[in-house]
Amino acid sequence: MYDEHPLRGITLTGGEPLCQAKQLLPLVQEIKDRGGDIFCFTGYTFEQLLQMVNDDADLSEFLRLVDILVDGPYIDSQRNLMLRFRGSENQRVLDMPRSLEAGEAVWAEGY
Repeated sequence: MYDEHPLRGITLTGGEPLCQAKQLLPLVQEIKDRGGDIFCFTGYTFEQLLQMVNDDADLSEFLRLVDILVDGPYIDSQRNLMLRFRGSENQRVLDMPRSLEAGEAVWAEGY
């Protein structure tokens, strides 16, 4: 059972998880309901996502449930193996609740 397992959440990676927001929403909601964390990677930027949520209620709800979002495409010319949780300099590790509240990208502390 989930309650007996030390699992604290999930990490969602590619394909592009946000293209499957509607299908992933029940899973993500269940994990949040059980106190889990959601860490998600996307090739979209936070700014692009803000524009996309206007037309997609499922995506809006999905993003509201994400704790940490690594945004932006991997760019080989900006590759940096010293970065935590990201592969290229252009990617950001964002605190999603704070970013959504502010309406702008807010870096997650400690990343």
